[in-house]
Amino acid sequence: MYGVTDTEAVAAVAAAAQEPNGIGWWAPYKNDITQDYLDFITLESEADRICVWHPLLVTGLLQSPAYAREIISSASVDTSTAEKIDRVVTIRMGRQEVLSRSGKAAAVQALIPEGAFAQKFAGGPSVMREQLTRLRDLSQSPNADIRVVPADVLPHPGLGAGFTILKFPHPWPSVVSVDHRRGGSVLGEQGDLDEYEATFTKITDVALSTDKSRDLITHHLERL
Repeated sequence: MYGVTDTEAVAAVAAAAQEPNGIGWWAPYKNDITQDYLDFITLESEADRICVWHPLLVTGLLQSPAYAREIISSASVDTSTAEKIDRVVTIRMGRQEVLSRSGKAAAVQALIPEGAFAQKFAGGPSVMREQLTRLRDLSQSPNADIRVVPADVLPHPGLGAGFTILKFPHPWPSVVSVDHRRGGSVLGEQGDLDEYEATFTKITDVALSTDKSRDLITHHLERL
């Protein structure tokens, strides 16, 4: 079956082929987002390991509701209504179910720039306070590895676009999604994956350990 030879892999491919397309919690919102973003959400929902980096922000998968609303509202260049923004925030919060789904929660390794903690918001300090509290709490989850890249590190390969590496159960190959305004471009070639995995490793090398990252998050939280 398409080059997949072992019995377990054939069974997995056959089972997936029987599943209806477009079914998921996101189905009612598919008209509110681009096809690129919809494709990414579908892939993300099936991943069992997620490695994510954004050079400026706390990644969407870890955002608190108020933080997400501020980011989404400020990023809009059209005349989006409050209702549409509400729906996009709901979509972003819905994506987070992958971290807590029963029996098969995805493992996430998230790298966050310390500079993101200095962001100011129209909603005041409470927005960042809620976000830092969420990060601190999530960092204690067994399936979450949250590390902070200190503001004083030397330049590194992660200063370009944010990206997410999605890894799936056997036999499905990993992919990488590179961020852009309309959702992200999914790359599946092995050369692309190797490049972004190497980049993620180099960013991880300059990030703090999980425990020291939690301490730094707590330090910023106590300053608010």
